[in-house]
Amino acid sequence: MVIRQLADKLVAHARIASQGLRWGHLKRSYDCLTGLSHGASGIGHALLQVACYFGMKGYVIWQCRHGSMR
Repeated sequence: MVIRQLADKLVAHARIASQGLRWGHLKRSYDCLTGLSHGASGIGHALLQVACYFGMKGYVIWQCRHGSMR
């Protein structure tokens, strides 16, 4: 279940911020990108696809609570 392991890794590396979830916080990277191809919306979409495929209701609830679906 490599896909599930990678999804869990994305969730583990998420940072909760006042605006929602964030990924990517290297010194020389853009912080909090929001686009579908390189940002939080793309990550959120991928996690929702994984959740639907594997029937992981917890991912959907977690994203709703922490802002990826605002």
